[in-house]
Amino acid sequence: MAMAFVEPYKPKAKIAETENVVHIEIPFRSKGFMAWLMWSLFTTLLLAAWFAPVFILHQSIKAPTQDKPPFLFVAVFVTVWLLITLLLSGLWWQITFGREIVTVTPQELILWWRPFGQQRRYRLSDVKNLRVLEDAFSVLDNPWYFWWLGYPFGVLVGVLAFDYGAGTVRFGAILDPAEARQIVALLKERFGQYMADGRIEADS
Repeated sequence: MAMAFVEPYKPKAKIAETENVVHIEIPFRSKGFMAWLMWSLFTTLLLAAWFAPVFILHQSIKAPTQDKPPFLFVAVFVTVWLLITLLLSGLWWQITFGREIVTVTPQELILWWRPFGQQRRYRLSDVKNLRVLEDAFSVLDNPWYFWWLGYPFGVLVGVLAFDYGAGTVRFGAILDPAEARQIVALLKERFGQYMADGRIEADS
């Protein structure tokens, strides 16, 4: 009995096109068993982290007077712990509900990490060499990189890139290179003539 074919993989990004706008929405949270397992582990550890300061305070209050730790030490420890936990909670929220938004018009290319990231606007006439970084480090290779180095808050990593002046801008960290190539082809087809290298070719 012949085995069934593997179905083609579905894209992660949602693309909406109008006459002068391409809007791409990429969820931060990847799918698959390993991604689900790490997300569940991270959630469990985060919940434990929220209860830890309460337990420490309770134990320090119950302890005999001679065994009580210095109040200043307990206060500083709990404060630092809560600040770290708040940061990780924001990271969890961004991973769970966040989106990377890419909007392209004939005038600009906008990158936006929602809900916490900073919106960045680039003049499309200065965008050059839009490409896929085939050998780039992908979040798909190691999702822990994604969680701990802060990509959800706007750190520029990804398999998509373009030159902007003397710098390189990267985005699309959750994308597979195959899907990234499809996005590059779409953007060049729709807006290539408005980009820096497209205008050079048109003038030559």
